[in-house]
Amino acid sequence: MQLEKDRMTIPKVAVTDEGMPKKPLSAYLSFARDVRDGLKKKTPNASVSDIMKAVSIDWAKLEKD
Repeated sequence: MQLEKDRMTIPKVAVTDEGMPKKPLSAYLSFARDVRDGLKKKTPNASVSDIMKAVSIDWAKLEKD
């Protein structure tokens, strides 16, 4: 029984290769990257959280297509 308990406590280490491609961006992150610069130009004094709130509002207004 002790052997099984020891196996459960061993942390698994993720092996990453620097040459491996990263996961693709989600549709929301791609949209946010495209829209964020335009919002920054319109409201240069807005905080990061205000800009991301505006991005999320614009995202919600989009149609499913």
